[in-house]
Amino acid sequence: MLALLLALAAIPTEITLREGERRVVRFEDLSLIAVNDPDILQANATGEKVTLFGAASGTTELRVFKADGEASVIVVKVSRTAALPEAAELTVEVGTSKTIPITPSRAAEAVDSTIATVDLQGSFLVVRGLAEGRTAVLSTDSHNEKHTAWLTVTPRPRAPAPPDAGPAASPAPPVTLPVLTALGLTVGATTTLTFSGVSKAVARDASVVRVASDGKGHVVLTGVAPGAATVSLVVGRMTMFVAVTVDP
Repeated sequence: MLALLLALAAIPTEITLREGERRVVRFEDLSLIAVNDPDILQANATGEKVTLFGAASGTTELRVFKADGEASVIVVKVSRTAALPEAAELTVEVGTSKTIPITPSRAAEAVDSTIATVDLQGSFLVVRGLAEGRTAVLSTDSHNEKHTAWLTVTPRPRAPAPPDAGPAASPAPPVTLPVLTALGLTVGATTTLTFSGVSKAVARDASVVRVASDGKGHVVLTGVAPGAATVSLVVGRMTMFVAVTVDP
């Protein structure tokens, strides 16, 4: 941060600032300050130190009041300096850098180094955003002329959030179908059913009918004892039923 501390033996009648320049002035026994036009000059007092900032070109008055009641009026002139020719308004994101061509310069600095830093590299100015805000960038060219550019540091855009997929879908419950068919067997007799994709075959009453599946879609039913039983066949998400009657 540009801060020129002046120890003043007497209160001056006039102070000249450049637009974007910050200066610290000390007044003995300071009690209160007032600025006629804060759009031109911004002033902040801390103890006996007053920080002045040239906000815009123009002329205004700074009134200084001492503890004993004595008041003084200081004419403050803020002059407009030539902006950096190629970049009067600069913008950079927080955490990023930008290289700007400028006329050959001897020195360059950001007025508020908490917002941005600048690095002079020959005919280029490298600015880096540190924090969101706005500050002036001052440079001195090879002819000792002062130049000002305004730098705005914007927040870095956030990466878009991934779309909400919502809760995980629950697996669909198996579909149960009514009795597919009815078969008749005798004790000891067998019959083969063929269903593509059968993953499971179960007899609800194994004492009446025995079920065997080869995993290739073939289901063999064998009559064990007289009676009736239901055989369940699982095909994908479907469950089918075969009613089996076993005679002696």
